[in-house]
Amino acid sequence: MEGDEEALKILLNYNEADTKNLYQLAEVLYMMLSREYGPENIDGEVGRRAECVL
Repeated sequence: MEGDEEALKILLNYNEADTKNLYQLAEVLYMMLSREYGPENIDGEVGRRAECVL
């Protein structure tokens, strides 16, 4: 493989950090959608709108 090894390391580090951040975002979105559209939320209310926690 040809190219700049340092650039490759930077790209791989960036991609790793990005995927970790996307996982956290997915968890927040899952919780929000579960509260909005799930059968029941934690409080036992159906269809209560979730507040954004970002």
